[in-house]
Amino acid sequence: MSLNQNQSPPSYSRYFEGDERVEPFPFTGTLIRKGTPTALSVSDRQRILHAAKTGDSVMLGKYLEILHFTHVGIATLFLEWALQWPTTMASDHGSELERRCTTETFKAWSQAMESLPKDPESLAATALLSKLFSPDQLKPGVSELFRTQTTPHFKGVRTVGAELLRGLAQRQKTSLELARGGGFQEFEKHFVGYWNFVVGFHDGITQYDQTYPSVVNRFTSQEIAEQVTHRSFSQCSFFELLWTFLHVMDPKEMAAFYADHLRGHFSGGGREGSVEVIEESDRYRLVFDACGSGGAMRRRLSKTDAPSEVLAEATPSTWGLKNQVPPYCSHCAMNEIESIRRFGFPIAITEFDPDPLKPCGWTIYKDPTKIPDSYFTRLGATKNPSVFRKKNLKYKIFRFLGIQLKLKQSVPLPDLWR
Repeated sequence: MSLNQNQSPPSYSRYFEGDERVEPFPFTGTLIRKGTPTALSVSDRQRILHAAKTGDSVMLGKYLEILHFTHVGIATLFLEWALQWPTTMASDHGSELERRCTTETFKAWSQAMESLPKDPESLAATALLSKLFSPDQLKPGVSELFRTQTTPHFKGVRTVGAELLRGLAQRQKTSLELARGGGFQEFEKHFVGYWNFVVGFHDGITQYDQTYPSVVNRFTSQEIAEQVTHRSFSQCSFFELLWTFLHVMDPKEMAAFYADHLRGHFSGGGREGSVEVIEESDRYRLVFDACGSGGAMRRRLSKTDAPSEVLAEATPSTWGLKNQVPPYCSHCAMNEIESIRRFGFPIAITEFDPDPLKPCGWTIYKDPTKIPDSYFTRLGATKNPSVFRKKNLKYKIFRFLGIQLKLKQSVPLPDLWR
């Protein structure tokens, strides 16, 4: 971005300047990476393996804490969304149609999973998912049971996804024990297996969240597919908690939060967990080549005889595009629409590219009044600065406690061992 003589250089956020460091994030109490955009472009995986090679057990432990927190979130929150589809479908459209969709989804999902890597750890994860997603097991009500069983204070015996969650927990425990014990060479070998297990887990869930609405679209209509996508996502337990955190973050905090989130989703080259952060005078741009969920799925399937199905009609959930946006990717547009409903403007604008081989991105404006009108109209909305981000007293207090008093807000995570 060039500057003319009348412009001053941008004043960069403290989140994106200085040496790379790992510090607590004020709203979650968890660790987050800070530093120059160049430093932050290095993937999580590279940072962890470098710390192991150099014997830096302190930084290795910190990077593992970031990674493990994100992966527990992937394991529980996004698995919950996959389990929610039959419940939402049956509630909104009846059990007969739900059974047809759930059965056909499993067949189509199983075929799509053939395109995933065949390493032993990925296969182990996807085999456990296959058992969980079988129509005989995945029925309406399973998602509610899963929510009950993954609350931090649940005292019963878990049944939904137990093998899968314990498999992740065991691999996490082993990686931490090896790091703390100084067994760095053994750690490197184990970490590659751990990584592949979580990637297989993650990609299997993402594929299910693409396949289910694709089947609904084929069996019914795009309108119903879009409705079920938004309803299933918004009925998950993490939905309101996420919006609460986003409500109190300023743009620089949101950019740091989303960059960390996307790294944990295996974004970037080689699926290593990297995001390019570009800070300009009026915005933050997060560029992922590709994003680790929808983008990686589109690239993988583009090399097969069955590329990602797309939505034919131009609607707000497709940013007004025809025959270009997969159902899974449409949930990013739906999040923008939800953001306008709650805040008056899209807090993270999706820079979607229909070409799966090109990067996508999220743009966060420092001043929402500077957001171009086109980012509203493509979502079927009208820009109205008079309603932008009106914080109520509850959110102001929440922010005061998190920032001024520097209290850690702890995000409750389930115990994966039960």
